Amino acid sequence: PDPDCQVDTPGWIDQVPDTLCYLKFRTLHDSTTVGRFHPVRFYWQDCTDNLLTSGLVGHAGPYLYGSADVYDHGSNEPINETIGVYYPTFLGAQEECMDLPTIPDVMAPVRNVNFYNGGVEFAPDAPDRNRGDINRNGIAFEIADVVMFSFYFLNDTLAFGDHVAQSAAASDINGDGLLLTMEDFILLWRIAEGERSPDDPPPPPSQHTARFEYIPVTGQVSVYTPDTLGGVFLKFRGEPTGGCDTIAPYAPVCSYDGEFTRVFKWSAQEGQFTLEGEIMTLTGDLELVEVQTATYTGAKVNTEII
Repeated sequence: PDPDCQVDTPGWIDQVPDTLCYLKFRTLHDSTTVGRFHPVRFYWQDCTDNLLTSGLVGHAGPYLYGSADVYDHGSNEPINETIGVYYPTFLGAQEECMDLPTIPDVMAPVRNVNFYNGGVEFAPDAPDRNRGDINRNGIAFEIADVVMFSFYFLNDTLAFGDHVAQSAAASDINGDGLLLTMEDFILLWRIAEGERSPDDPPPPPSQHTARFEYIPVTGQVSVYTPDTLGGVFLKFRGEPTGGCDTIAPYAPVCSYDGEFTRVFKWSAQEGQFTLEGEIMTLTGDLELVEVQTATYTGAKVNTEII
C-alpha cells in the first residue's frame, strides 16, 4: 500500500486523535479551481466501505465500527439517513449493514464513528474572481447575468458561448466551491433584484430532503418537502410528447437536445412556487435522472428521486 496511507504506529491505534492517512491531490491551473474550496466527502458504495476495526477482544473480536453521524464541512447538523437510501450514497452506512449475520470471528458492525467531510482549498491568484458577472461584460449581478445563468439550465454550458470557464467560475455566488448550482442562481437573482447584498452570508443548508416523483403513466411530477422552493431543475432521458403542460399557474421552460429533456422553472415572487405536491405534467417515454432545487432564500436542498 501507499506509505502515505498507513497507520503510523504498528498494530492498532490505542488513542485519538491520530492520523490514518494523507490524501494527495493533483490539479491543473484553471479559473475553476484557483481561490476556491472544493469539497471532499466520504462515500459509501456498499456495506464494506468506511469501516474501522478493533483489535481482538478475547474470543469475540474484532469489532467492526460503522458510521454514526455524517457531517458536511462547516455544519453541525448531521446529513446521514440510514433507511430508504440506495447505494452509492454520501449519507452513511444503511441500516441493513448493521444487521449482517454473525460470521466466525467477526461481529456485526456497530455505529460509533462520526464522519466529517472536508475539502481542498486552492490558493487564489487574483483578488477578484468576477463573482456574479456571468455574461462577462464587466458588471456583476445584473438581470442580464440572471438571464444567462437561467439559459445554462436549459442549454448546459452552451449558454456561455466562448467564456464557459469564466462564467462557471463567476457562478459561485455562495462561495461554497460548487459551481453552477440552483442555490447560486437563486442568490444571484435575489441580489440582482436588490433583495440582498453580494456580501450577505448565504443561508445555511436546509435540514430537509426534497423528494421528487415522476409517474410515467400520467406524466405527473410531484415534490415532497416542507421548504418553500425558489427553483427546480429536472433532467429527463427521452423526448416529451405532450409539451410542458403545467398544473400550477406558472410555466416551466423546456429544451430537448436529442437525448435529454431539461426543465427549468423558478419563481420571481415568494409564495408563487409550490410548497409540496404536483408541480407539472410532462408526457412521453421519459425517465427522471437528475434534479436540483433550492429554497426561495437560496439555501441548498438535498434531493432524492423516488
